[in-house]
Amino acid sequence: MKKLTNVAILTLVALFSASSFAKWHGCQEQNLIFFAYNIKHTKAVELCQTEEGYRYTFGPIGKPEIILEKDSNDVTRGGGMAGGFDIKNGDIIYGVMEDKFGNSALIVQKSDYSKVLAEIELDSGDKAYVNKTYEYFH
Repeated sequence: MKKLTNVAILTLVALFSASSFAKWHGCQEQNLIFFAYNIKHTKAVELCQTEEGYRYTFGPIGKPEIILEKDSNDVTRGGGMAGGFDIKNGDIIYGVMEDKFGNSALIVQKSDYSKVLAEIELDSGDKAYVNKTYEYFH
């Protein structure tokens, strides 16, 4: 009986530990480069390293509106003093920037930088915020 109780407790611990990764769109923690919610926590932006290159997602957790699978040539380091990235998709660039004060934003613009299409402030103060850009882009 004691063995059965120990197995049940270990199973519950494993389930609760696995649920902590459910906040992301599907990236494994070891491959996560960037994750942030918008200020209202209704949507999130995520960048993961994959075997083929990178995966970018944006939208509500579990139902991303944008999913881009890109090779390394389409993803570059950029976006501010503290780090960020730019993802080129046709004539659009999805860029995340973080300034030296810790403020971050998602900026969607034309690839020739002629027009900003959207700018979304990100919650970089949230405990789920992750920015490992420096570890991946040199």
